[in-house]
Amino acid sequence: MAFVIASDAKTGKELWRLTIFETKIEPFLEEDVQWVFITRLELKGNSLLVQDERSGCYQIDLATRHVTKKNGFLVF
Repeated sequence: MAFVIASDAKTGKELWRLTIFETKIEPFLEEDVQWVFITRLELKGNSLLVQDERSGCYQIDLATRHVTKKNGFLVF
């Protein structure tokens, strides 16, 4: 699973944690070559844009914490 965690900058206390995507691991293949990592984050207005290493793009509405998978590339 890939998470985004929001923390208070002063205290370091976790405010919330959100699953962005899950990667299904095939049991008969090497696990580590199936992992997918988040490679880019950018704050745009009231949204957080997330991109993974396979160019998967997601938009998080920070008010509702709703995650939307986007087709194609996000403009960062």
